[in-house]
Amino acid sequence: YVMVVMHVGVLIVLAGAGAPAAFAEVVSVGGLGKSLSTHSSRLFIKFFDSPRLFFGFNGSTF
Repeated sequence: YVMVVMHVGVLIVLAGAGAPAAFAEVVSVGGLGKSLSTHSSRLFIKFFDSPRLFFGFNGSTF
């Protein structure tokens, strides 16, 4: 499952610069790997490994 929420026109300041940037929040439902990498200096990513019971869809939890 993938859920995307976009907030257009929000200023993000990274390293003191207000150039176009993005914030991504990745929530894994019990399957987040041990090593992750990113090569973009303008992308901040929050990784969080959540227990399956914390997320629900279609009347049930995962």
